[in-house]
Amino acid sequence: MEDRARKTYWGLLGLQGAVTFSDAVMPLALPWIAYDLSRSLPLMAVLYVVESLMPLAVGIGITPWLARVGPMRALWASQWSRAVMLAGVLALYSIGWRDGLWAWLFATAGVIGTGSVMAEASVRAAIPASGIASTAYASGFERVGAIVRLTAIPIAGVALGAFGVRGILLLLLVLAAVVGAYAPTLPTSRPETARPVRAVRPISGFRLLWQLGPIRSLAVQAMVGNFGNTLVMSTLLFYLRASLHLSATGVSLTFAVIALGSFLGTFTVLPLLRRWRRGTLYPLFLTGGLMGLLLLQIHQPWAPAVGEAIVSVCDTAWVVMSTGLRLQRIPDGERTQVLTASRLLSNSIVPVAGIVVATLGPLVGIPVLFLVAAIAKATEVGVASSSGIRHIDAGYCCALGSA
Repeated sequence: MEDRARKTYWGLLGLQGAVTFSDAVMPLALPWIAYDLSRSLPLMAVLYVVESLMPLAVGIGITPWLARVGPMRALWASQWSRAVMLAGVLALYSIGWRDGLWAWLFATAGVIGTGSVMAEASVRAAIPASGIASTAYASGFERVGAIVRLTAIPIAGVALGAFGVRGILLLLLVLAAVVGAYAPTLPTSRPETARPVRAVRPISGFRLLWQLGPIRSLAVQAMVGNFGNTLVMSTLLFYLRASLHLSATGVSLTFAVIALGSFLGTFTVLPLLRRWRRGTLYPLFLTGGLMGLLLLQIHQPWAPAVGEAIVSVCDTAWVVMSTGLRLQRIPDGERTQVLTASRLLSNSIVPVAGIVVATLGPLVGIPVLFLVAAIAKATEVGVASSSGIRHIDAGYCCALGSA
């Protein structure tokens, strides 16, 4: 890797770590405040609806804007907007204005959800990699993310115990400001050339996504998976506190075990790629996630940690392979558009899952929602087994043999 690309890669790893830390800690901030304000599962679920609905509402406008301003400027905008909204939450929570805080919480969820879509697409679009080697780079990125998630929850737990939720909010605010200040200084992996910026139609990213069969299949798998993941994650904090009666330490340890699973998942991909085709590994990892979700039916404090840790191992491995495949198949100049469109498509059903939790959760109970999540994961297995993704690396002994 040339010096410029190497500097870009390491800078992106730092940005990946910072953004991942914020996303990992956020479930212990906004939902925690919502729980303290309401003790209401439906209201907490509505936060997830808003967080996913806002990016979809403005998604058509995001794609051409990202293509025009570039990944790092988009990351700058996403982080400074996050910092402003968190400052508002911190101020309103400190003065105790409940009605104003509720309204600002919903607005903050929408802004942060949109910013997360922008940040993820921006960081991945800037990765200086191509070909099958992109999987190795993707593995490095996901490993950094997993390590950060593993350490973020204990740090958040200490901050929560020592300083309360205000400590977490302040930490996230400062981190967003630091990332926003650093992102524009990172050089691109290739020297900029003086060429006019081609106009990008609002639906260009979706059109390009639809033309790339394997990438479209990944987006569909992610869309189904996100439905199930929302059913679990939008209820998990409430389930741990209200049903299993875990303390703040117990909640933090549960999330830490889940993060450990994600960390271990980053090590599973490359060894398996030396022996298996990706078309075979996709259904295999999804089946492992299904087994983990079924463990959530056990009403014991250890079950959510162990079950979701298994899901985390398999889902992280899926993400590593998928990131590598996207970098391999999407042309450089179209990455930001296609990755953003893919994220918006995969998140399009999340509001539906949030509405299901808000309306049916109190009626059917959280274990039933966990069971529906398992059914969604089984559907993912079916999509991966029956779509063109099954033919990736066909004709080769393994994925690395296709390089």
